[in-house]
Amino acid sequence: MTVVNCVNFDENARKLVLCTVQFISSFRQHDSPPVPSEIAEYSLALSSICRDPRQFYGIDLIGIITHHELLLEHELAVVSLAVCASGGHVRKRQLRGLLEITESHENLSIGKCVY
Repeated sequence: MTVVNCVNFDENARKLVLCTVQFISSFRQHDSPPVPSEIAEYSLALSSICRDPRQFYGIDLIGIITHHELLLEHELAVVSLAVCASGGHVRKRQLRGLLEITESHENLSIGKCVY
């Protein structure tokens, strides 16, 4: 049974890599700017199969997403998670943004956390 699981994992990992390549080529062909949260989601998926999103066929996906201005709470959270999961460093402005998100929601406020 373990062998079957390994085969399924390898097949699914190949499909994920192929989907990521297609995603990257789609925004390159259409000269449309990539959406940072979408790139972050692909980066997280690649990290989960032990592929480095910083060196994905010569493309630094993490470098691409860290240079965008993130306006939406969801984008900021997902991009920060992807950067951290890849072994990168979350920028100070992103950390400040995450703190602002928690402070804007009363039940998530960092001030209420016990240290």
